[in-house]
Amino acid sequence: MTKLLYISYFAPYDTVDHAGGKVHNFYIKKMQKQKDYDVTLLTMCYQREVAKLDLDRYGIRHRLVILDRTKAQSLVRKLVSGFSYYNPWDSYSGILLNYERYRLKKMIREYARENKKPDLIILQWTQIVLLMPFIRRFYPDTPIVAIEEDVLFLNFYRKIGLAKSRLSKRIAGYQYRNMKKKELAALKKAQLVVTNNPKDGRLLEENQIEKEKLFVSSVYFEDYDRVSRSCKWKDILFYGAMYREENHMSAMWFIEKVLPLLPEGYRFVIAGARPLKELLEQQNERVRVLGFVEDIAPYFSECICLAAPLLLGAGIKVKILEAMSAGVPVLTNEIGIEGIGAEPGKEYLHCVTEKEYADAIQGLLANREQAEEIGQAGRDYVTKNFDLNKKYQELLERMEKL
Repeated sequence: MTKLLYISYFAPYDTVDHAGGKVHNFYIKKMQKQKDYDVTLLTMCYQREVAKLDLDRYGIRHRLVILDRTKAQSLVRKLVSGFSYYNPWDSYSGILLNYERYRLKKMIREYARENKKPDLIILQWTQIVLLMPFIRRFYPDTPIVAIEEDVLFLNFYRKIGLAKSRLSKRIAGYQYRNMKKKELAALKKAQLVVTNNPKDGRLLEENQIEKEKLFVSSVYFEDYDRVSRSCKWKDILFYGAMYREENHMSAMWFIEKVLPLLPEGYRFVIAGARPLKELLEQQNERVRVLGFVEDIAPYFSECICLAAPLLLGAGIKVKILEAMSAGVPVLTNEIGIEGIGAEPGKEYLHCVTEKEYADAIQGLLANREQAEEIGQAGRDYVTKNFDLNKKYQELLERMEKL
């Protein structure tokens, strides 16, 4: 039996609402069912997530750092982590904060001191991969699998282009170079590096990660093939974890740039957990902010399209795959479609400028037959090209050879 130590940045549970969490939840619960894997998970979550955790129900042995158990602990975390979050020259570029880093290291150290000797280690999320030098102190020879949800230095590179002043551009440039150096150095110490799409795999290969140690998997997404499209409203849908910068910025851009170009009657509907105050203040008869929704399917059924004018981000965007699986015409740009490989004009509509988005939306409403064709082509493409169950089996075969 293989003793597997799994270390992750976010705790998995069946109702997790972010893309990386869904992949993590899929992997670890599949591995737990394998008779030849003895799994132990070291992970972290917030107090608000504790009631959602289901690790005990699945029989997954785990140790957990729970953040913000009390108001006092929350204050301490924010004060300690604030030094790294607001410091533009932070050694981890603000993605692995001081308090969280301290708690994770403490948990890993305690586990190692109990003479726990795993046969294999999996590190999920770049934040955990960056702890590779620390983990190698305790396990210098144990094979390590590094799962990259996104190649983070690519996201930092994009922030340079969004910087509005010379100082902010200089800071963004430093953070990009720092993250690229740290991320690549950590990945080189792994025996297997897993990406969720071919584009990220090629990017890492171009940056001296050996092709032989790369494995291209797929993302987890809910398949909404069951959705029946009615499109009875002039609704344009956007969804995602709305507290995340890339989603908030994209929704605000659409409201400010595209919505004014559309005639009355069109409505921008935004679904997703914890929308920020600035977005909530935009609500009116043309902007509807739903917050978290249990099921996105009814909104897929009723919308004209999904509009995703993403300004930041890296890797595959699950919202794009889920909308395509439902037969919803998708309007997005290079960032939104990267790693998916769909054909513009056939399986989705490629838009960059505000006018292109506005024209495409009105075109879909004017030509329902074209809208249906694009939606069906997108659905067929996703069904054919994204199968995480198949990739999981291939990943197991690779891990068995380590």
